[in-house]
Amino acid sequence: MNTPWSRLSSQFFDQAPVLRLFIPFAFGILLAEWGVFKPEALPYIIITACGLTISCILLLLWRKNLSTWLSDKLFASMIFAIVLCLGFFKDTLFYHSLSASWPRTPCQWQGIVSEPCKSSPRTFRTTLLLYTDGDWHRVALTIKREAINTTPVVGEAISFKSKIAKPTSKSHHSGFDYALWLRRQGIEGTAFVSTPISFLTPSETKELTDKLPPLTRLRIKAHKLRHRLVERYKVMAVGDMELSLLSAITLGDKTHLTKHTRSVFSNAGISHILALSGLHLGILTMFLMMLLRPLRLYRWSQWIMVVASIGLIWSFAILTGLSVSVVRSASMLSLLLLLSLRGEGYSSLNNVVLAALLILLIRPTCITDLSFQLSFLSVGALICFMPQYQESALRQKMGKYKFALDFVYVSLVAQLATAPLVALAFGQLPTYFLLANAIAIPCTYVILIGALGFALMGHLAIVGEFISWITAESTSLLLWWANWVSSLPCSTFTLHLTPISCTLAYISLFFAAWWLTLRNRDLLYLAMLAAGLCLSAIIWEI
Repeated sequence: MNTPWSRLSSQFFDQAPVLRLFIPFAFGILLAEWGVFKPEALPYIIITACGLTISCILLLLWRKNLSTWLSDKLFASMIFAIVLCLGFFKDTLFYHSLSASWPRTPCQWQGIVSEPCKSSPRTFRTTLLLYTDGDWHRVALTIKREAINTTPVVGEAISFKSKIAKPTSKSHHSGFDYALWLRRQGIEGTAFVSTPISFLTPSETKELTDKLPPLTRLRIKAHKLRHRLVERYKVMAVGDMELSLLSAITLGDKTHLTKHTRSVFSNAGISHILALSGLHLGILTMFLMMLLRPLRLYRWSQWIMVVASIGLIWSFAILTGLSVSVVRSASMLSLLLLLSLRGEGYSSLNNVVLAALLILLIRPTCITDLSFQLSFLSVGALICFMPQYQESALRQKMGKYKFALDFVYVSLVAQLATAPLVALAFGQLPTYFLLANAIAIPCTYVILIGALGFALMGHLAIVGEFISWITAESTSLLLWWANWVSSLPCSTFTLHLTPISCTLAYISLFFAAWWLTLRNRDLLYLAMLAAGLCLSAIIWEI
């Protein structure tokens, strides 16, 4: 039967089979995060999963005695339950691994700085890796300014005396659970240091660093390289604000970005420029492909181009700190490049879902991160609705001006897909995001390619000066444009959503988009009903 539900299943689940595994796995993680089942129930969850697995095997052996429809439904239900249990198990196991026990009295500790220091008028705050009981543990460290002479940098080892305690929430008035937020970041303790801190010698630091896991050592080396590149950027003779913006866009280093700059970009609707994602990786990959284009004449040129592109993608991802959006984009682009070698068709939606599943397998608590949610919502929406748009009559009529319509369409879809979640998290939405992106995105292209050229040819006198001048001017233009757009009247409008109204907003958007795709009258009624309920909830909350 060709019903809207069957067409939806064909459109999504057939094109993205990994979605059948991702949905129950993510739901199992959310059940653990919401506390639906207590960690004490973990043995029963494991027993249930084992029982369901055995039942699946028996069902495969006996399915000849059952109708095809019944056996398929039973098998799908059991697989759903098994993967859901695995999601719950993975999330609970992550929190169980954060089980460090700390002494009740102050002790002398040695650790390695793993994150850039954030300074305030009275303190420094950073994350420290402590080696104790044969394992490494992450600790959120707050250092009084009088206790240290110089700001510690990533990779330095320090010795201090303090009492380390498990994270606790100081206040629940805002609804923000600080202790839970720290645990989701993998932090097992907090400490405040007011006594003098000493730095370990290079030999002691090396001895301690050699005990780190290989990936952690690689991240620390990437942090050091990033710090050296930021120092090289100072040759471009840009101001402090431009330097912090340049570092954020090209290296993912947002340490020196002020609250004012973040607010300006958010109000202008171009805060995604500061969060490294597929836009940045796509620009770099496209530029590398253009440079390697002459190699297409040779036999192994395609392999060389793919290997070089994947190497550049993951080098950039490691250099910028392996954020969720960068890992998602790097995984997706790598899959697309590898599939292109076989000349086979591919489903971009399936690759995005696979990247999301891999991230949750490594760090299940990422599902609660706003960056994870916004990243996959925007990309998923674009992939789902891009085919219908590309085949539309309006786009065909635009002729050589298709790029302008493409820009408007992509911006609108991404903004609509993330608007309810942004309103839930921040309580405001930008008004002139299309105007802001019209200049911000071309500037980002120039800045990224200019930074890559500066890193490769900055030592050449005339070429280096020209590249640095272009990059610096583009950064200044981007900053000026963001300030100008955010200063326009009504640049943002306030819209506070609760989880209920946010859910209703997404339901209404889902049915509306589905109606636009299938033109089914029942779907229009459902979209109008959900939109009415959402509007009623917003008015009631106001």
